[in-house]
Amino acid sequence: MFALARSLTATTSSALRAATMSTTAAAAPAASYPAGSVAEQIHVKLTAACAPEVLEILDDSSKHAGHAAMKGLKPVETHFRVTVVSPVFLGKPLIARHRLIYEVLGDELRAGLHALQLRTKTPAEWAKETSQ
Repeated sequence: MFALARSLTATTSSALRAATMSTTAAAAPAASYPAGSVAEQIHVKLTAACAPEVLEILDDSSKHAGHAAMKGLKPVETHFRVTVVSPVFLGKPLIARHRLIYEVLGDELRAGLHALQLRTKTPAEWAKETSQ
């Protein structure tokens, strides 16, 4: 079984907090994320829709705080890098994989999730990529 590596960077009112979790389970519990966070919602929805073997969610929001599109907004959970490795992607071209993720996360995108950098792989593609 593939290792599930998950990274989360969350902005708190006093400081930037970073935590990294690794597990060999197919999916770590969503409770690992701050309750009610966008990262938790992404985790729950992608786990339900894709049954991923690997799910990595990294909050890059703090890197975009000064960008023009973010002026006047709090840079809290708006930009994420997400890696999903799932058999649900078998036979699907890259654009169809990304459309699936955007459809699953539609509510979050409409509520302020501004950007997703996606890596969507099948288990075989991931095994080949990580063995090199």
